[in-house]
This record gives sequence, C-alpha cells and structure tokens, in this order.
Amino acid sequence: MKPSTTFFLITMTCIVCVGCVPPHVEPAKTIDGLIEQLSSSYYGERGIAAEALGERGPDAGKAVPALIKLLDDEQQDVRYAAASALGKIGDESAKPALMKKLSDYERYEFTAVAGALIDIGLTESESTKAIKLLRSALRKSKHHKGVAAECLGGLGPAASDAVPDLIKVLQRLDDEDNRTRRSVLAALGRIGAKCAVPHLAKFLDPEDQCYIAASIGIGEIMHINPGEVKDWWEKEGKFMDWEKQDENPELPESSPEEKPEKEEAADE
Repeated sequence: MKPSTTFFLITMTCIVCVGCVPPHVEPAKTIDGLIEQLSSSYYGERGIAAEALGERGPDAGKAVPALIKLLDDEQQDVRYAAASALGKIGDESAKPALMKKLSDYERYEFTAVAGALIDIGLTESESTKAIKLLRSALRKSKHHKGVAAECLGGLGPAASDAVPDLIKVLQRLDDEDNRTRRSVLAALGRIGAKCAVPHLAKFLDPEDQCYIAASIGIGEIMHINPGEVKDWWEKEGKFMDWEKQDENPELPESSPEEKPEKEEAADE
C-alpha cells in the first residue's frame, strides 16, 4: 500500500471516530431549559435532561407532558430516565401513560415504570389494574419476575390475590436465581398472607442464601423477631394448619399451565 493511501485511510478513520464521540453535555440550569433539552437530537442529552428534571421533583411538573412523550423514545436509557423522572415528580397525570407501559414487561424500563407508579400512588381501582398486569408479568416475563414481585410487595395486602402466582414462581425458579427468589420471599412477607408461611419456611436453613429473606418475610407475616423465626418454626410453626390461617388460603388446584392460560385469556 502506498504511503499516501495509508495516510488517507488513517486520516479518514480519525475523522469518523471523532464524529462518533458523544459530546459532553451539561444539564440546563432552568426547568424550561431542561424541557428544551428533552427534544435534543442527541439521546444522551435527552436522558440527562430527564434525570435532572426528576431531581427537581414536583417543581418540574410542567415537564410531565414532554417526559410522557419520551416513554416512547427509541433509546431504552431515555425511556428509563423519563419513567424514573415521572415517578420523582409525582404528578398523577402521568399514571395513564405509565400504566399502559406496565404491560411491556420485557422492556428495559419496566423497573422504572413500575417504581414510578408505586411512587406516585394508586387508587384502589388503579391498584387492581396494576396487580392484574404485574401478575401477568410474573407468569410470562423472562427477565423481570423479581421486579414484578417487588412491586406487588409494595402494594401490600391489596395484592393478596397474587399470592398463588408468587408461590408458583418460588417453586419453579432455577436453583441459581436467588435474586428473584429473595424478591418473591420479601413480597410474600409484605403482602402478609399466612398461607405463604410454609413456603417461606422451606428456606429456613442458615446455609441457604435466601435464609435472611425468608426469616424477615415470616417475621413480617407473624409479627415475630426474624432472629427467632427458625426456632419458632421448629417448635410451633410446622405443626400448625396453615390452610386455615387465611380467609381465602386455597391455591389453584389446576395444573401449573391450566390456570395461567385462562387468566391470560381474560387479560386480553
């Protein structure tokens, strides 16, 4: 290759690489300036502006319409930042758009969307709809079962209908998926259904990586110090008739595949 040709190729490569380097972006100082940045052609600037607006909290309420639009942005980081910002701003007008996105349970921003709805707060009817969508995520999501479980736990006793789904997830998880398992155990504890206690008790081995989560979960349900849960279970808990502890303790009697399919059909 001739020296001139080599020089030309190196020069062009440098020009292309320099053009690929994202510019250094600083968030605007004012809310109006940040709203303007949300429409930037550079996704990094849109994301930074969304994060900065979230940090302003309720004071950034005028940015809500623009942030809602970013829930459909082509970049997943921008969608995540927008959903997170909406949760921190806490404007109830964002709830319909966030609820719609809650059905996209495989998308990267699902965590931020679900968290935003919990942060803003849900009415009873909204909670019912959210629980239905989160139960669907528990059954069908490949990546966000733990997030769905955490959100159901955040809704507390109102999510008691999801207890059978949570228990099924607990029973079917891969042995290595302790992160999701801990999320499910914590959710069952926060929901407080006593019929779940025997399922949490299966992890009351101090050598089990989920031992602490199980102890805390049972402690929350039974109002026992988590450090005393294991002894309580051995001396008393395992001999109790747990199916009679709740008003509606029965788990689905159908096969593992039959009930979800019927529920999913109802969802649609």
